[in-house]
Amino acid sequence: MPPMAPSLFSQSVAERLRMRRLLVYGPFLALGLVLVVMWALVLWFALLYPRSLVEDLQQDLHAIALNAAQDTEQLLRETEGSLRTLDLLLMTRRNERQDLDATVSLLADSLRDNSRGLTDVMLASPEGRLWRIPSVTGEPYVDLGPKSFLSELGRPGGPSVIVGAPLRLRPGAHVVMPMATRLSAPTGPFTATVGFIDLETLLRSYRARSMRSGMAVLLERDDGIAMARWPEVPGLIGSNLREVPGDEVVPPNPPASGQFIVTRSPADGRERIVSYRVLQDYPLRLFVSFERDRILAGYLQQRRAVLVFSVVISAIAVGLMAWFTRLQQRARLREAESEATADASPMGLFRCDLGGRTVYANETYLRLLEVDRDALAWGWLERLPAAEREPTRAQWVALVARA
Repeated sequence: MPPMAPSLFSQSVAERLRMRRLLVYGPFLALGLVLVVMWALVLWFALLYPRSLVEDLQQDLHAIALNAAQDTEQLLRETEGSLRTLDLLLMTRRNERQDLDATVSLLADSLRDNSRGLTDVMLASPEGRLWRIPSVTGEPYVDLGPKSFLSELGRPGGPSVIVGAPLRLRPGAHVVMPMATRLSAPTGPFTATVGFIDLETLLRSYRARSMRSGMAVLLERDDGIAMARWPEVPGLIGSNLREVPGDEVVPPNPPASGQFIVTRSPADGRERIVSYRVLQDYPLRLFVSFERDRILAGYLQQRRAVLVFSVVISAIAVGLMAWFTRLQQRARLREAESEATADASPMGLFRCDLGGRTVYANETYLRLLEVDRDALAWGWLERLPAAEREPTRAQWVALVARA
């Protein structure tokens, strides 16, 4: 049994050293780990979280653009269908004054009353003159001039359906978006039918889609003409956005749909997150956008609060580390002073664990008992006769256990 004492003592000393290191460095490691985790979350919130906000918004904008484009396409198809129906009837009413024909007038009235968004239908000539149906006086209702959108219908190889820029037929009248189709059998001065879509009806459908402040819906023709926008911007409708200062929005032949960020929108000059969709069968593109500053405004306030909070917590943690370091230095100093005092004492001082092993002894103790530190645990038993060592050891262990 006695030969194992140095090994047991070495284990006890090693455990004490490990415990002391844990007590010294453990709090710093734990606090440092907490700070690392906290700042990792702060970096994620500052760098990656805004990207997720933009990505989520882009998904919402994409869905809104799809639905708004479908509504617009449906309205345009209904208008085109009405014009095709009128064209079929005109093929059976071959006379010089089709604008005065009673049957044609009845159909025109029915189309006005039953078509969603269609405010009027007229007959047109290549020179840009328009006749209402019925034409009471036989005179053109309005003359758009030879350079109007109707001139495209007479161009060889031109499209059979034209969507013109928004206009007012009369001063003070509603803004309308014209759609013209070439007649299958032109008669007299008439070569085309023209339907006028109420722009307010179109904007009403866009207004229902843009529920959040900062969101905008824009309908643009392929050549850059602004056809409709909600919220409205004074002077924007009918203007060419390619001539307005701002970033180029999309190339001339873009994909059917897409998303991008424009730093300066030609519509209002603001930075916007945009999703667009190209309308099928019509030379139009629909854009749904959201102001970037608005989506990040609340986030920026939160980020500032998080950064301030993190800096304050870090400063407090560093202060606690400095304070704890000073406490440890004082504790180690007191321990060193205590050991120095004990070593200088004329009395032999020792300390044992619950197993009865001596774990500390001052120099006087070692000198009086002539015990080496390597044999400190049970070295004092060597001072006894061999026959008394084991009984004495058992009594000592029992005594320590009871104490």
